[in-house]
Formats: sequence, C-alpha cells, structure tokens
Amino acid sequence: MADYNFMIDMFLRLVEPLFPYTFDPLLKPLLTLGGPHTGALLTVAVISVGLSAMLMVLKYFLMDMDKYEEVKTRRKDLNKKMKKAKKDNDPDATGEHMQEMMALQKDMFASQMKPMLVSMVIFFIVLPWMYVTFTPIVDLTPQTDGTYTGTLEHNGYELDLTVVNQTDGEPVVVMDDTEYAVGDGVVMEDLTWSIRAISLENAQTIRLSAVILHLPFTLPLIGDTLGWFGTYFLFILPFSLIFGRLLGIQ
Repeated sequence: MADYNFMIDMFLRLVEPLFPYTFDPLLKPLLTLGGPHTGALLTVAVISVGLSAMLMVLKYFLMDMDKYEEVKTRRKDLNKKMKKAKKDNDPDATGEHMQEMMALQKDMFASQMKPMLVSMVIFFIVLPWMYVTFTPIVDLTPQTDGTYTGTLEHNGYELDLTVVNQTDGEPVVVMDDTEYAVGDGVVMEDLTWSIRAISLENAQTIRLSAVILHLPFTLPLIGDTLGWFGTYFLFILPFSLIFGRLLGIQ
C-alpha cells in the first residue's frame, strides 16, 4: 500500500503545478458556493454529472453506431435462440449460439475501445484535481513541547491541527482537549475531515479526506459516509445510464 501511495504522490507532483492554470479557475468557484460542505458536495456533483454527459457524448460520436445497433440486434436475437435451445435441451445448438455470442461480445468491446481510451485520458486529467482538493496532505512542524502543528486550508477556511506522538500508542490529533485517532473525523465549519494517516517518521505529515455524503444507512466495508470518490461514483453511474439512454447507446 505504501508503494501504491508513493506512485500516486509522484504522479500528483507532476500534474499539480498545472492546476492553477487549468481546473482551479473553472472548479474552485464552485467550492465557494455555500459553506465548506455545500461547496464540496456541489463541486463533486457537477464534475460527476458533467463527466458522465461528456463521456456519453464522446462515446456516441466515436463509436460506429450502425455497427453497434447491428451487434445489439444480433445479441438480442441470439439470446432468444439460446433460451429456446436450452428449453429444447439441445446442447449442440446452445454451444454454437454461445460461441457466436462470445464473438459478438468481442466485436462490441472492440467498438468501444476508442471511447474507453478517451475516457481514461479524461479521468486521469480530472480525478487528480479532486484527489488533491479533497484528500490533502498537511505538513506538520515540530514544536519545542514535542508536539507537531499544521494548518488545513480549504475554501478560504483554516483548521489548526496539533498532533501528539503518544509514547504508548499511535499519534493522535488533539483539538479542544479531545483526541482524534486515525479513522476519526475533525470538523471544519460544517465539513468533516476523516484522518487517514499520520506520519512522523521521514516526512511529518497528516493526510485527511473530506466526508462529502452522510448516508442514512450503513454499507458493508464502506460505512455510513462517502468521500469524494464514493460520491463521484454515486452520481456518475445513474447519470451515465440516463445520458446513454437519451443517446440510444445503452
């Protein structure tokens, strides 16, 4: 996992200097609409809906729609034939239809390759901005009393953090005489920041992640909150289906 984070950080160091000239002028004004939480939710929602619309439009123009419709019609016909073959207990016909179905799936995948590559390029351009914005790393400064201090800056707001390196346990953030360990959340105005990692060895840093959505239920392995990535998928999946149906490519 450490190597994985190292690769992400290296990639971000390469692209982050471009943000002030690309996404900051376009997307940062969204962050200022309302408080920190409202701005964060609105920004992720607009990016998700905008990307889903853009990707579906690109898919529509980059795909061979005539071939796509032909393959889709043949696939529906094959599904009917396979059901009939299974009902008639005809393994030879079932196997033949299965092979043809696999060939159709291959043709479908090939026709979607170009829009998939373009989509990946767009994802790798936009997602790093959201990662840096909503999963920031705060540098910590050692103090004479043995603590470490740093300031999280977001949307014009600041949150002062004090990290105490406990001798009998893991480092914790101390705010208003309350200790917050990794996995807990600290609050800036109306936006909660989950503490993801505290490092006091090589580089003294703390990584936080904005909690964008509070769910009315608990999901297995996820919990009852979503960060920017979970919220992004929550929006982009249904809107991709909607835009795809409107364009006739679903």
